Amino acid sequence: MRGPSSPITVGTKSALLPVSWTGQLNQTFSASNGIKFFVGTRKDPFFFDLEQFFKIIPDRNYNIQPNLNPPFTVLTFRPPGQAQDTLAPFNVHSIIVELPRKLLGSGKIGAWITTSVRTPRLRNGNLAQIERLAVPALNELFMDYKDHNNSNLQTPTQDASNQSQFIQAFVKAIGRPQGIADAVISVAIPDVIQADLSKASGSYFGTQLGKNFGGRRPKDDVIDVTASVVFGNAVTGITTGQIPALTSDNVGPNNANFLPTFPYLGNPL
Repeated sequence: MRGPSSPITVGTKSALLPVSWTGQLNQTFSASNGIKFFVGTRKDPFFFDLEQFFKIIPDRNYNIQPNLNPPFTVLTFRPPGQAQDTLAPFNVHSIIVELPRKLLGSGKIGAWITTSVRTPRLRNGNLAQIERLAVPALNELFMDYKDHNNSNLQTPTQDASNQSQFIQAFVKAIGRPQGIADAVISVAIPDVIQADLSKASGSYFGTQLGKNFGGRRPKDDVIDVTASVVFGNAVTGITTGQIPALTSDNVGPNNANFLPTFPYLGNPL
């Protein structure tokens, strides 16, 4: 564990801070400042009928690129009882951190995850960002697969206008009004998970909607939230051009994949 402290550099290049704490893989360990860590294998907590999603928008399937099959020849998720959680058989390598709120400062913050690698291009030994992720299903739904890499190489602020253009184009292509795109952009752009540290508890998009702490809880059905806004009338109340069969993938959280205490994700298969 390195930090927590201010970064040496910011943006799409990063430098490693000195090591603060160490522990064993697949074992919980704690620091004297109240931070708990777990690094190792856990049950994949995400739930999504990804197989059916790839039938609806084939371009998003990373396994069959380049993909020229047209989207929306299938206009429905599988119904309850037939929908399948594609991720149910999988474990994930997890980095789980629990820390006192006071270590994050005060006010509102925005968080995202990046993957960075060493590259000869950066001769000072710093790491270069090659991927980033915050709001689930944002780029995966709205952005063509071939355009993901350009987005991954930017910070959320740098990429905000680019992502907004893809959202607007997607909403227009499926025949829905501009208000749908406006709603998505208002809460999801820039692409960060927001938290209001002054609030006691949170819910998905809670900070953006002025309700609570925000963040994202492991059992939040983020796919249904996004789908119900884009293809339904959630939040906006706009009914024009709805596609009701796409407002839910009909897969929910499996309680067996979660624990009530740290590290919160279920034991691996």
